[in-house]
Amino acid sequence: MIVTSRTASVAPGKNHAAMLFAHQVTKYVTEKYGVETTLMVPIGGDAMRISWRGQFPSLADLEAYGEKLRHDREYSQMVDKAGDCFIAGSVHDEMWRTV
Repeated sequence: MIVTSRTASVAPGKNHAAMLFAHQVTKYVTEKYGVETTLMVPIGGDAMRISWRGQFPSLADLEAYGEKLRHDREYSQMVDKAGDCFIAGSVHDEMWRTV
């Protein structure tokens, strides 16, 4: 099992808009692609962050999902519209393998 996380820092004054986007995009990828996606916020540390966690059976499945997203116009439009909700350069991605 491959577990991914993407974390981004919310821009000042954009918490509400960022959360609306986060819920919208989580629902979209879960329903359209069947990827188990979880939206998370921290309970300690920097509270102005949002994180998404995804689970994939294999690296090949993750790669296929990424390829679909790159060509998904609706997804790209959602992300583009929410660009000002997050601090530029703050996105941090990780991939983990379960053992």
